[in-house]
Amino acid sequence: MTALGSIFRGRYEALFTNYKHDVLSAAIPEDLDGLTTPCWVVERFGKVDSLRSNALFVQTATRPINIVTAAAKKGVNFGGLQEFDLEKADTADAKILCDAITTTGHANEEAFLLSLVEPINAFFDNNMIMADDETVRYHRLSLANAVAQHILETGDFTKLEG
Repeated sequence: MTALGSIFRGRYEALFTNYKHDVLSAAIPEDLDGLTTPCWVVERFGKVDSLRSNALFVQTATRPINIVTAAAKKGVNFGGLQEFDLEKADTADAKILCDAITTTGHANEEAFLLSLVEPINAFFDNNMIMADDETVRYHRLSLANAVAQHILETGDFTKLEG
């Protein structure tokens, strides 16, 4: 985070005391560059605060974020949606999830995120993301990363407390 981002983060935390600390932490990105508007921050607070009451969504949203974060810490190689190859992911659940995140017309971001619950859970429940085959693992992690990035556009739900 830049110095300016750190200053703005501190100000947002001081200004918006009506939100719980975990909502603030989840809504304000770690890489805040300081060039965000208060309206944008308030919008993110509202979305995170609204979605936090849906325990199934929060549990589901943390799955791709956690696995991608853990893989990155271990130095496992993966890409994003541009590098994802459905054939190499070797699972039908990947196509369903990929189709779900690439549909256009996300007029209601919260409804879009909620629509991802079933495909994310099917993908994670029915497939070994950290497969032994490096090619399969790379492409499954690349899809998980693309999903995580979509979720992180709204907030980091791994930071919410019970």
